[in-house]
Amino acid sequence: MHGTPASSWRRPLVLAVVALSISTVVACAPDAATPVSSAEREQLARGLLDGLHVSVELRQTSLVAAGAPADLGIEQGMRWVTIRVVDGMALDLVLDAEHDIALAEPPYLCLVGPFWNPLDAGLSDRCWGNPDLAAVLLGQLPTDDDGHPYLPAQPMTVAAVLERGAERCDYAPGSWSLELAVNPFVAEGPAGRTRLSDVVFDVPSATPGALLLLPPDDTRVCSYPAAVWERQGEPPLQVP
Repeated sequence: MHGTPASSWRRPLVLAVVALSISTVVACAPDAATPVSSAEREQLARGLLDGLHVSVELRQTSLVAAGAPADLGIEQGMRWVTIRVVDGMALDLVLDAEHDIALAEPPYLCLVGPFWNPLDAGLSDRCWGNPDLAAVLLGQLPTDDDGHPYLPAQPMTVAAVLERGAERCDYAPGSWSLELAVNPFVAEGPAGRTRLSDVVFDVPSATPGALLLLPPDDTRVCSYPAAVWERQGEPPLQVP
């Protein structure tokens, strides 16, 4: 009686091993339909945002004067002082992204002046400027095929001309900052609003001439008046 040839029983064994190997690889490969977790989405968003660089280039400013009560300490006590406040500002917002960043919602941008405290002016919003800088940026962004606005993967300059307006904070010149937050749209969903590092820039306080004094009912000074007055002094005022 002859035995079964070795090739006859080895062939099924080899095929079984190959089939097992293929099934193992398929099981370990990522499934395109598997939902992305919020942690994974945040990680993807952070990778995009780490490649986003933002700067502010100030082109021109105008100043006016405003009166406000100031606590000057034990010796001088409370007194009414006059300080410089920013009336208008022309700036370039420069954005440079390494990759396209689709946005799930409008970006948050907030210009804030020195020594901010909006509660002193009876306000809850500490932002300055009309029109809102976020609206200016959004109006100049391209949109993708799904209608999402996005920051393009190339340098982009947004020119904005802003004024103090009639509702928002009034701030003195000095060290200003731009607060910025975006909510990237990644892996078919929003990653959540992420706050970026503030962009700090200087607004000159030099007064080229006498300044117009705003009436008390048209001022909302959110800069701490005592700190501004002690550092910048009182500005020259236009004679009525």
